[in-house]
Amino acid sequence: IFRYARLNGIPLVGLNASPALVHDVASKGIEGLSPVQRAELPEMDVANEAHLTQFVQMMAAYGHGNMSLAKLRNYYFAKTLWDEYMAESVCMFLEAYKEEEPQWRNGGRMVVLAGNGHVEGRVGVPDRITRRIGAKPFVIVPEGVSFEEGLPVVDELPIPDAGD
Repeated sequence: IFRYARLNGIPLVGLNASPALVHDVASKGIEGLSPVQRAELPEMDVANEAHLTQFVQMMAAYGHGNMSLAKLRNYYFAKTLWDEYMAESVCMFLEAYKEEEPQWRNGGRMVVLAGNGHVEGRVGVPDRITRRIGAKPFVIVPEGVSFEEGLPVVDELPIPDAGD
């Protein structure tokens, strides 16, 4: 995908927050950041119930359900930072290019490659893009399915409402 984009002059945009900033939020919380680090933070909605619920379920599924509430809170803030930063990066790119590049006006598209935990159920990056610019991203969530005789067996969606 990246090679195709480069060969065809399609812009590539890095969306992630600084790993050091995400690490510091996870280990110290937002209140433990320096003023310089706080200035790097995007607008962060930590009151999104669907996002919090998904995060807690994910942490439990990965065996982290018994960590202290303070540590869980800091990890949630780090996850929120990650999602908010990616959403803000998408919106900033689209806003900057809509004036400069005609293809971004009136229906231009941007493909975002992000992990399931950032997009599943439109919670994470997609709902935060919608909050910022009103656009409703089209979400594709890959899911594993069983195969019989070379063909996939999909009687129903593995996770209903995970994406479009």
